[in-house]
Amino acid sequence: MVVAGFLSGVCQRDVRSAARRVLCENGETEMETMKSLVTFVFLAMALTDVGHSVEKSGLVGQSVKLPCPSRDALQDQQQPLTVNWTDRVYASTSEPILIFRGENRTTFTKNDAHPNAGNFQVDRNNFALKISRLSYESAGEYSCVRESGGRTFENHYYLTVYGGLNCSGETQLEEGQGTNLTCRVKYGGKRPGLEWLREGRGVASLDRSELTEEWGPVGEQELQLRATHDMDAVEYSCRMNISDTSDTCRLRFNVTYSVRDVEFFPKKKEYFVGEEIFCGARGNPLPEISLVPATVDELPGDRVKSHLIIPKMWEGSEVTLACTANNTYRGRLTSVRELITFQVIAATTTAAATTTMKTAPKPTEAGKPVGGGNGAAERTLSTRTATLLPLVAMLSAVVGLMDDTFSLRC
Repeated sequence: MVVAGFLSGVCQRDVRSAARRVLCENGETEMETMKSLVTFVFLAMALTDVGHSVEKSGLVGQSVKLPCPSRDALQDQQQPLTVNWTDRVYASTSEPILIFRGENRTTFTKNDAHPNAGNFQVDRNNFALKISRLSYESAGEYSCVRESGGRTFENHYYLTVYGGLNCSGETQLEEGQGTNLTCRVKYGGKRPGLEWLREGRGVASLDRSELTEEWGPVGEQELQLRATHDMDAVEYSCRMNISDTSDTCRLRFNVTYSVRDVEFFPKKKEYFVGEEIFCGARGNPLPEISLVPATVDELPGDRVKSHLIIPKMWEGSEVTLACTANNTYRGRLTSVRELITFQVIAATTTAAATTTMKTAPKPTEAGKPVGGGNGAAERTLSTRTATLLPLVAMLSAVVGLMDDTFSLRC
């Protein structure tokens, strides 16, 4: 089209030389030829509806179904119909191999000479192709061509076959140790996408995919890590995406580390008698916690506990508590001790304040108390009266109208 436009512009100018006249005459001939070619191409496109190439996948040993949809099922019923299934998977040349041919829903021919004929089955109602006992060699391109009423509709599929997804690597670690996590999948066809995630969020990893002599193509993604205490009990997963399929394998870490991060909760400057205070810490193995007054040494046989209730005897005084957390890491005892100092408030004061808040009088409405007893009854009565007033007014108007009507009639 660009060439035709250029030649048309040239021929519209003043032709002064024989060479240019020849160019114009040849150009006009080429333009006519190109117009005929374009017309032919558009006609062919109108009669041939090429469907999109669809990627499909299946697990080794399982089966997969490839549909052969029709753009106009009613036309297929009324017009002569021919359906051909072919594949390029087992072809030794560039030409596809016939799998199945159906004509007018009465004549069905299966190519028993096909290398994988025993695993092909075509539904004679909708012409869907089922491939059973998938192997890595089953991967490749499959095509269905329907011809009906002078129109052709094509469906193309690219099948990828994959094995089980496997995650491996050492997950029982001490803080500071290194580890390599590996995610592997064997496949036939297009290489699947592999991604490592920590608690559902993607992390950078290394692509180790290769073509092995023993296993054929193998997709592999490696994640190199150094264990930290915040990795303990954390899940790492590898996600595989392959055409219309996804799969995930998971690993959960167990990282041992010394005790740390001793905390009090709730952490305040004042507590009242009877309130409970807790102490916690992090560590793996799980730390043992002891919460006692700092001025009293913990005696052998004392019960180890992570919480206590403020006793009456501490009322009105300043108290310091000591929280001691310890665990055994790398064969030796590790320990952390933290202090908290606070004032103890009388329980009666707090209780009175709480009671006062609960029983404090509420704002009034029109000078009348809003609460229990008579105030509540008056408010309820007022509400009902307010609701009935419009009804009473309406009834009065109706009665008045009836009286006027009756008076006129009289």
